[in-house]
Amino acid sequence: MLKTLEIEEKTGYREALDFVVCNHPKLARFLLSDTRIDWLLSCYAQDYQARCLDLGSGWGSLSFLLTKFYQETVSLERVPERLKFQATRAKQDRVGNIRFVDADMLSLPFAENQFDLVVANGVLEWAAFLRNCDPQDGQLRFLREIRRCLKPGGCLYVGIENRFGINYWLGARDHSSLRFTSILPRRVADLLVSRSRHQRNSRYDTYTYSVRGYRSLLREAGFSSLEFYWAYPSYNYPKFSAKLQDGDAYSFLARYHHRRFGEMALWKRLASLVGSILPPMILRLVCPLIWGSFLIFAWKDFRPESLEEEIARRLRAGSFLRMSGGDGPCSNIKLIALERGEIQSVSRLERFMRIEHLETEEQLLRKYAGVDSERNSLGTFAFFAEKPILGRPCRMHNLADNERAIRWLLKFQDETTSGQFTEIEARREHEELTQALLRSKLSSPLVEQTLGQIEELAHLLIENSVPKCSEHGDFGPGNILISDGGKVSVLDWEFYRDSGNPIFDFCFFTVTNCARGRAEVSFCKNLSGLGPYSRIMRNTAGMFCAHRRLPADVVRLGIPYVLSRCISRHSVYSNMPSPELYRYRRLLMLWNDQMSESDLSIHGQDT
Repeated sequence: MLKTLEIEEKTGYREALDFVVCNHPKLARFLLSDTRIDWLLSCYAQDYQARCLDLGSGWGSLSFLLTKFYQETVSLERVPERLKFQATRAKQDRVGNIRFVDADMLSLPFAENQFDLVVANGVLEWAAFLRNCDPQDGQLRFLREIRRCLKPGGCLYVGIENRFGINYWLGARDHSSLRFTSILPRRVADLLVSRSRHQRNSRYDTYTYSVRGYRSLLREAGFSSLEFYWAYPSYNYPKFSAKLQDGDAYSFLARYHHRRFGEMALWKRLASLVGSILPPMILRLVCPLIWGSFLIFAWKDFRPESLEEEIARRLRAGSFLRMSGGDGPCSNIKLIALERGEIQSVSRLERFMRIEHLETEEQLLRKYAGVDSERNSLGTFAFFAEKPILGRPCRMHNLADNERAIRWLLKFQDETTSGQFTEIEARREHEELTQALLRSKLSSPLVEQTLGQIEELAHLLIENSVPKCSEHGDFGPGNILISDGGKVSVLDWEFYRDSGNPIFDFCFFTVTNCARGRAEVSFCKNLSGLGPYSRIMRNTAGMFCAHRRLPADVVRLGIPYVLSRCISRHSVYSNMPSPELYRYRRLLMLWNDQMSESDLSIHGQDT
């Protein structure tokens, strides 16, 4: 932490964040993903936007996201170094509506009725640990203090684990760092903790509960209006969420994952298979008992209508699931209206409610996917509602699906050609990518080798008079739907470029399909000809290069080009920072370390 502060003061907080995540990649999503704020839609009310309080704010990831929605955000944290990091970040980014407080969370230094929202994300379980008091008594005191500070109609948000979550039954460690302490009787857990040489306390302090337990605890603290949501994959990264008793939402999520991700862990594949078969009525009874983590909303005195509920009422949707887009600030949030587990309509909001970017995407969806949407206004906010596109996701290991996707891409590129590449454009892009690669902490030989490949690609395209064309920008199998009749529809146009490089979308598609499941292993195997996608890749590369009248070598050069573009796009220095940066950086390192022209699968006979 001291090293991070030193870097922050010398070169800026972005450089410091980059340093932290480079050394601790598992923190990338926690520190950089904007998806972490998407739970807000379930409690955000248009007349309650004045002040919010983020308890135990840590590095300030949520606090700074909250500043985009509230007139003032108060970030409360007990670790001085973390507060110092946040304060420097606020100064460097000129964020003026955030205030920093070092205070005891069990005795908040605020008057009554101050806040429209109080955030306790991953905090409630630690309340007793702060005072070394009885766990449940400490948690009750903590909740009562929060209720005192909330305005009437204000909301407490709690992100927390389920005591009996399936992950704990499978042996995951809880906050005690021991296995099974969460699901055991409290006295047995106390005994295990007291005998563990890694624990400084003599008892189990970090209590979590079942749905029934949380409900009882919150009501005893004075909260009468409660709403529980499940979150997947976790409350810290709630990419999917829906009300806990919504059986249709469980059914939809199970079918969604069963069809899309064939390389999940075995138990997750089995769970998605079982969930896609069981009736929603059974799922709504079983899933709340064993779901891993919850989003809990508790209101003081009465409950205002949230933005999510306003949209559901407008669309007359009884069953609703929220699905987040990418990790960046310009990504969409989809609210999916369900009936008997099937999609009835899809509503799209831009993550930070900026309608201009969303309008552009809707125009592209209408033009290239035939989607008709209707704009709806809710006070100062707007969303687009549309009928769902019927089809299944492009199957990465299915040759016919891959060929359909590439034929769509070639047609799209032919229809959007826009002149030839020039030396000036190539030089300008080369300079941009050079700066991004140098900032990404890659070794000098690797950067030099990559830039050489990018330069070689540019010369090849110019010599062959390859025309520029529009780029989808995120042309992966997850954004490609194929109907029963074989029609291809492409979604999610947030990275669209009007005039770009035809190599990008094809090589992005190739990289995305090669790096699935255990990304680093599958990436190397598939590109060296030993993976399950290798044969399909040879065929699609042959299709693409034959149509463009290019040598197969263009794909070898296109892969490091695409990875470099993605590193630049998701860099902490860009306007779309994302934890995906570190994935692409690792793939580029693997490409340069292990792949060579002689053993690259795309140079096989099929091309």
